[in-house]
Amino acid sequence: MSKMQKHKSAADVGTTAEELFEHHSANIFTYLRQHTRSREDAEDLLVDTFLAAMEDRKFARLPESSQVAWLWRVARNKTVNAFRQAAVRRGKRYSRFSKRLHPRQKEQQGHERNWRTTLSAI
Repeated sequence: MSKMQKHKSAADVGTTAEELFEHHSANIFTYLRQHTRSREDAEDLLVDTFLAAMEDRKFARLPESSQVAWLWRVARNKTVNAFRQAAVRRGKRYSRFSKRLHPRQKEQQGHERNWRTTLSAI
C-alpha cells in the first residue's frame, strides 16, 4: 500500500466520523437530553460517545449500520453510567447528612424521655 493510499484511507475514516456526527448527533443528543438533568450533561455525553467511536480501532471498519447501532449503544451505556455515578454521589451526601443528624436525634429522644418522665411524675 502506497503512502497516498494510506493517507486517503485515514482521511476517509475521518470523513466517515464527521458524516456520522452530522447525520446522527441531533437524534442521539435528543435521546441524551431526555435522559439527563441538563443540556450540558447531554452535550458531555454526546462528545464522549463520539470520542469513544474515534478511539475504537474496530469502529472504522464496521459497516455504517453497525456504526450507528454502536453509537446508540455507547450513548445508552454512558447515560446509565452517569445515573449510577449520580446515585453514588447522592448516597454519599445522604450518608454524611444522616450521620450529622443522628447525634441530634438521640439528643432529642433523650429530651422527650426526660419530658415524659417529668410529666408522668406529676
